[in-house]
Amino acid sequence: MRNWFLGCFVFISFLANSQNGDLVFNDTIVHSLVIETTLPNWFETLENDFQQNFEHPDVYPEIYRPCNVTWDGIAVPNCGFREKGNASNTLTNFGKKKPFKIAFDEFDNNQTLDGIKKINLNNFTNDPSLMHDVIAFKLFLDAGLVASRTSFTKLFVNGEYIGLYAIIENVDKTFLKSHFGSSQNDGNLYKTDRGAAVYLNWLGSSSSGYKDQGLKLNTNEIADDWTQLINFIDFINNNFDADFKQQLESKFDVHAYLKILAIEKCIRSWDSYWGGGNNFYLYEHPDGVIRWIPWDMNETFQDIKVLSGTSQLDGYLVPTNKFDDRPLVKRIFEIPEYKTEYLNYVCELVNSKYTLNHLGQYILDRHNLVDQAYQEDPYRYNSYESFEKLFDRIQSG
Repeated sequence: MRNWFLGCFVFISFLANSQNGDLVFNDTIVHSLVIETTLPNWFETLENDFQQNFEHPDVYPEIYRPCNVTWDGIAVPNCGFREKGNASNTLTNFGKKKPFKIAFDEFDNNQTLDGIKKINLNNFTNDPSLMHDVIAFKLFLDAGLVASRTSFTKLFVNGEYIGLYAIIENVDKTFLKSHFGSSQNDGNLYKTDRGAAVYLNWLGSSSSGYKDQGLKLNTNEIADDWTQLINFIDFINNNFDADFKQQLESKFDVHAYLKILAIEKCIRSWDSYWGGGNNFYLYEHPDGVIRWIPWDMNETFQDIKVLSGTSQLDGYLVPTNKFDDRPLVKRIFEIPEYKTEYLNYVCELVNSKYTLNHLGQYILDRHNLVDQAYQEDPYRYNSYESFEKLFDRIQSG
């Protein structure tokens, strides 16, 4: 009984002193996430759910399976979990170490963990450093941009250690409230779907073409009103008025996007709008100006030798004609002032934030933080030796 009262006291104190996600996204510790589920074959069930949705999404929607969660000793009952991802799920052999999504609110809409309703667990696909997401989002946040927070956790399911994961803040209404304010979280939020190539080219005045291309409306789905976004896509493709620049700034936060693009280019984030046309959110802020929110940074910091075999390095810093099918970037770089502003952001970045002076100690601290958990990771995709070698290079210079 004494332990029960103590647990209640800790939980109540936890709720009273937080509710903004700072505890979940405390990146100075390795968290513990324990999942208990009554599913007799939990992994096979989630695998089957994912494969059915992946192959026939119109027939098999994404579903969460029930579970109980214990986070750093705090019990959160009646949650949901499922597999997620694209290449991180289908093109790698992690065993049980799939990317997961946890929904604390799936069966109780009012339930949160530290004010957070959902979290993403990423499994370090193509990332032997374990730092791609972590450093990329740190650079966005250090630049004062709206972006996800991150942390690390060990994941256990029914008593089995599944491995070390990066936790990525979910972009949803809770995220919008946190970053824009409680009265600024009710606009339309659009996301590129799994494996989609969305270039924001003009596909007509109906939303059907954009939906078929792979753009999803994640909020206000019942109203399903795409008017503002379609008008914006029409504008960047078909408006050639002399005051285009002034009109653009009234419709789109171009200055923030230029900072995002500068960071994406410097960290070689090819799996993005300027590359594959994927991994971004568009938020119709209630003030009428659309905001760009970056997403999914595991395919960053790619070896220059790998990219040299593609067209990704053509006109790398300043886009060339190959970006004609990406009208937003094309129209922005037709304006000399924006090109200068963008290049100034690049110069500022490589001389300040994107340096070993700024990032080196942070990376080494996180490396040491996760070292033991990764050594013990039973399903790690990359070798522990490759993880060690990367940080030997940082320590030596």
